[in-house]
Amino acid sequence: MIANQNNSLSKSAAHGKSGVVFTDLEKFTEGLKLPYRTTTNPPLDFESIALQVHFTGALEIPRKFFEALQNVLWEETPTVMACHDFWKSYLADPILYIFSARKKG
Repeated sequence: MIANQNNSLSKSAAHGKSGVVFTDLEKFTEGLKLPYRTTTNPPLDFESIALQVHFTGALEIPRKFFEALQNVLWEETPTVMACHDFWKSYLADPILYIFSARKKG
């Protein structure tokens, strides 16, 4: 997955429609720290870190470990196809991009 740091959901740091709320975004020289909490009861806290190289869409890190990389369109995933209306706002401004690949070797 490749993170989109310019996404409106990331910038607002507040969203709950898809089951999580970003609790506090922190930019640092090498990237972005994304702590978030699920909207479940009880809530669960997680933290993700996306390095600057992810924001550029560069694939040099994945290419070290994987081959046959292909972009996967969100619109073609079973989850989005099952409930397109729910994901419409996300599709207009996605926070993550996904790809498929094979492990080298």
